[in-house]
Amino acid sequence: LVWDGGGESCIHRSDPRHPFSAFLVTVAFAGPSPRTGPRISHWPGAWREFTDHVLAAWTTSQPERDETGRLAYQILRFQALAWAARQSHAAWPRALERSVATINQHPQRDLGVTALAAAARISPGHLHELFKQHLGTSPHQYILARRLDRARRLLRDSNASIATIAHDCGFASAANFCRAFKRITAMSPGSYRRLQYG
Repeated sequence: LVWDGGGESCIHRSDPRHPFSAFLVTVAFAGPSPRTGPRISHWPGAWREFTDHVLAAWTTSQPERDETGRLAYQILRFQALAWAARQSHAAWPRALERSVATINQHPQRDLGVTALAAAARISPGHLHELFKQHLGTSPHQYILARRLDRARRLLRDSNASIATIAHDCGFASAANFCRAFKRITAMSPGSYRRLQYG
């Protein structure tokens, strides 16, 4: 993934016998465009499937094009930030590694900062500082992101109801889940599910 802001240029030389192909996404922001993440990152695996889904959704769902664009941007941004986090993972303090592993294994649990800090044998304030320093986010926002990742998978890969998915992902209610999902993805869980199935 190469992120170019206004006025930046991308130079890449490839072997003419093995040309590369590109999927270009242009994003317009109402204000200044945020650069939150690395300029260049890698997305091993499912990027071709992602582009196929985005193109199919874009061409078949005229009324939801804005939602498709916002979702595509959020997924690309997430992949870039996840890659950056994996690159710097080796430099993480042991307490942060333990906390992140706990969250990743059990995002649906009621994981408070105090309990995470106690399990990592550090103070809640220090845990918050570690998250901000190494991941650029708070423990609460990291937990929310993991819960929403799980919710997106369940919306895409299961027929479970929105209420069931909300409960399985650790949200207090379906209403809380829907608000959080829409705030992050700019679409409702139902719209996201419909987009996945075309």
